[in-house]
Amino acid sequence: MKTQMTNLETNEVLGGHNLTDALTILNALQPFLSAAGGFASALGAVGTALTGLLNALPKSK
Repeated sequence: MKTQMTNLETNEVLGGHNLTDALTILNALQPFLSAAGGFASALGAVGTALTGLLNALPKSK
């Protein structure tokens, strides 16, 4: 079984870009992806806090 891709195959998979281009793009996007992860984490914390508040309210019968 072949485990390595040729340069041509890599270019086809990456839409005509070579691996160096793809890595450069990913490195450029890293701060944005990191910020998005932080934002998602903050939203999760807000959701957890709201759930805690709602659970602390007296239950109506």
